[in-house]
Amino acid sequence: MIIVADRGLNRKLHLEAITQKGYGYIVASRLKKLPTDLTEKILDPPGYIEVSSPDGNLEEGFRYQVFPYEKRGKAGKNPVTLSERLIVTSSSRRAQKEASDRERLIAKAHQFLENPSTVSASFPRGGKRYLASLSKEPHHWVLNQDLIDHD
Repeated sequence: MIIVADRGLNRKLHLEAITQKGYGYIVASRLKKLPTDLTEKILDPPGYIEVSSPDGNLEEGFRYQVFPYEKRGKAGKNPVTLSERLIVTSSSRRAQKEASDRERLIAKAHQFLENPSTVSASFPRGGKRYLASLSKEPHHWVLNQDLIDHD
C-alpha cells in the first residue's frame, strides 16, 4: 500500500511510522523547506525531462526530475534517516500563475506603504509578506526586495 497525502503528513514521525508498517508514501513538500544545496540543484534546469503526450492532453512546458534524498531528523527522541526520491515537477503555466500572484502581492505591498497605519506586523500574509519593518516603532515599513528576489 502507498499512502498519498498533502504536506500536512510530511513529518518525520509520521513517515517513520508509515515505513515501519511496511507501507510506502507520496507526500507533498515545499521547496523552501529543503536544504539549500538541494534547492540549488532543483532550480538548475539541466536534467529535467519534458513530458508530452501524443494526443496533446498534457500541458506544454511540463517537466520533471527525480532526486535521491536522505531525510534526517528525529521521530520523537529517536534519530531517523529516511531514504527518499524527490519527484520535482515544473510547468510553465504554474510559473506564470505564481509570477502573476507575486506581482499582485507586490502591488498590494505598495498600497500598504502608501498607508502604513493599515499594516499589522503580527499577521504578515498577503501583500504584508513583502514588507519589512525599519524599527520597532509602528508605521516604519519598507519593501523587502531581498524576499521578492528570493521568491
